[in-house]
Amino acid sequence: MEREAGTEDCCYNGFLEIMRGLPLFAGVPLEVSKVLAYLCQAGTFLPGDALVREGEYAEDFFHLTRGRVQVTRLAGGSPVSVRELAPGASFGGLSLVLGRKSLFSVSALEKTSAMILTREKFLKAVQRFPQVEPALLRSLADHVLAWEERFLTRHPEEFASLGQDFGLTLF
Repeated sequence: MEREAGTEDCCYNGFLEIMRGLPLFAGVPLEVSKVLAYLCQAGTFLPGDALVREGEYAEDFFHLTRGRVQVTRLAGGSPVSVRELAPGASFGGLSLVLGRKSLFSVSALEKTSAMILTREKFLKAVQRFPQVEPALLRSLADHVLAWEERFLTRHPEEFASLGQDFGLTLF
């Protein structure tokens, strides 16, 4: 990844606008959003560059501002395409809170730019503004609930066969 030189000042206002529009940060006060936007950096990825690698620790949040990325997961030793993401898409919200190994790889399909917030910077902001974490956790829980609801609606026949492997929102 290249860090775009000289972009800190020009990106702040754009990053703040992005941050305020993301569902993940919807419950975060403006004062905290300003700090988080300031802590973000601009990253540029060339075709084939990995933003996240399956099995490696994922510790960054990405919001795509230009280009496209491919999300894959290994199955039988070969990468299987899961989906493609375009400008306006975000991923890595759980990475800010958990910092665990990624279940997916994400690679640039073309020259791609992203707003990036590292877990390290996020955790420093949480120490200063403890109200961030409950707001973020609420947004993540809402996302999980909405996902499970969509799945149940779209695949009611599969639900019964999943048994114990489903019902995350019962937790």
